[in-house]
Amino acid sequence: MRIVTTKENTYGFEIEFCTHDNTILRYTHIEIAKTILSGDAFEKGNQIPLKLETDSGDVLELVTPPIIFNTPQQAAQFRNELAKYLKETVARPTTFEGWWSKASKGIIQTMNEAYTRIMGQPGNNPSWIYQSQSTDWIEIDVKDIALNLSVNNIDDGINIAAAKLRMQLITEVDDWPQSAWKKELKKAILSASSKDWPIGYSTQTSIPMQGLDYVKYVIGHKLLKSNANLRRLETLLADNQYVQIASIDKTLQWETVERWATTWFWGGVIFDLFVVFLGRGKGGECDLLTRFLNGDNLQWSNKLGQCNKQIYTPNLNKEEAAIFIIAQKTLTGALGALSERSQLKKQQKGYQEMNAAAMEQRDYVRQPDDGEYYWCEYHSSLKDLLGVWFKGHLADVLIEMAPNGISGKTSIKINEPSETQLQDIYTQRLKEVTDQLEKLKRMRFLPEFTFIPDDSKLAQLVKYHLAVIEETAAFLSNPPAWFSVEKKQKFLEYSSGGTFWEGRKDTMIDPIYHINESSTKYETFFLVEHRNN
Repeated sequence: MRIVTTKENTYGFEIEFCTHDNTILRYTHIEIAKTILSGDAFEKGNQIPLKLETDSGDVLELVTPPIIFNTPQQAAQFRNELAKYLKETVARPTTFEGWWSKASKGIIQTMNEAYTRIMGQPGNNPSWIYQSQSTDWIEIDVKDIALNLSVNNIDDGINIAAAKLRMQLITEVDDWPQSAWKKELKKAILSASSKDWPIGYSTQTSIPMQGLDYVKYVIGHKLLKSNANLRRLETLLADNQYVQIASIDKTLQWETVERWATTWFWGGVIFDLFVVFLGRGKGGECDLLTRFLNGDNLQWSNKLGQCNKQIYTPNLNKEEAAIFIIAQKTLTGALGALSERSQLKKQQKGYQEMNAAAMEQRDYVRQPDDGEYYWCEYHSSLKDLLGVWFKGHLADVLIEMAPNGISGKTSIKINEPSETQLQDIYTQRLKEVTDQLEKLKRMRFLPEFTFIPDDSKLAQLVKYHLAVIEETAAFLSNPPAWFSVEKKQKFLEYSSGGTFWEGRKDTMIDPIYHINESSTKYETFFLVEHRNN
């Protein structure tokens, strides 16, 4: 293991790769096995395990510890080779016992072989990635699995009663419940992923990024790329370029267009709010960037989604980048307020009734006139608004990026929007993306898509968003509170500790520190999860 410098980076992967048929494993976030890996592919002192666990949609996923690469391209090659191997292991249905007899060693062997192909032969050790002689896969205690069959981990459509009874029968075995659980697990059938058909897997990659670099990446690579793709597709359709349209029809999935539109809408809302927070009028950098985001300066190439000036690097400083992150967090905080508690309410009803069908009975889960049922899906999809999910706590961002933030002497101020201003931001962005999607209806696969269905839902979101902005502004003005804020939270227990700006706070982690070889000083990074890559 080695110290990570700013000339390289660490990458953690989550790979969903198969469907299973086990009733107990239909609960989400159930760890099945884990092991600590050794070798120079990992950061010195790494204690994050390689894990096999469950996720939503009856799938198993492999979660890796952070792995060191010199470039994102190397990391992507490694991820793809590992995902391909996992997909091939379940190409034909198999029992968990049969799969595990090969995969428990094959996964680590594949990781090491892929890493060696990419990075070359290791120097000091025979392998880059290996299990030490004293380390093997750890089977998770059945008591811990039973504890995780909880209301927070219920997935849509699962047979709650059957799972609870099956686990009860296992834990009541007198001689050795662990043995009974192993027998149950061995019988599970694994097959090619139904959730990710026909590709067969989906991946997420977590990469540490500095706050300013993250904001530049979101603006230059996410917002602009989404806009470029939509505008280029619109141009092809308008120009009747049938050959290219036919080719696109065969290869382009609606989910891809949906991701472009989603990023362009929600990212546009965040950007417009960022400009309001800054308090800047016409002229200067923000006006230039606004015009660029609207497509005024884009010069198209002949390829879909590409233009000659696509990558634009805004001239922002660390404090301005922090304000962009604040704008993003107030939006996801508002969506968290609307969705997380409502989703938990649904799951509590399913748990009480011992039937997941109760989760879909709106009269059970909806308070009079609150309208929150609509927002439940955002408890998960709020992480997908930009295609990347920033996993740093706001308090840590402020300590790192505010002027003299670490001393707590200088706060960051934002200009709070009025209700009319915020409503206008949403209304204008809704009109733009709706008009743009309307022009794409010649694509034969394009279905109807609605971001916010009616005025009442929009008014509700604006109300919650304004409340979160107000709470956030108060937090910004109290630097001593940055150092004592509550950071821990369970899944779906929104705003634990009063941090209303932290949507999905359960996913937030502490900063990561890499050493700068030139200055020999440590620099602060925040983990960013790149979704659906």
